[in-house]
Amino acid sequence: MSKTPEQAAHEAQQAERLMEHPMIVEFFAAYDAEIIAKWKLTPARDADAREFLWGLMQASERFKQIMQRYMEDGKLARRDLETKRKGFLSAL
Repeated sequence: MSKTPEQAAHEAQQAERLMEHPMIVEFFAAYDAEIIAKWKLTPARDADAREFLWGLMQASERFKQIMQRYMEDGKLARRDLETKRKGFLSAL
């Protein structure tokens, strides 16, 4: 199902608020730092633990990528809406 430009713009606004919220910013900084710290303490022979930590880091990055995509899609939708609005106003 395709989103309307209005829906995409709204989702982008929500994603921006979420990703810029101080608690979320702090969460990801702490989460990523904790994973890296645990990875550094993991013995080289413990491949399972290292793979698990790598997977956690990948999940964190994937979440951020998806939110970024929402924000980028919303920017395009807002531009589209603005162009249509300007076209409508100039036709009056």
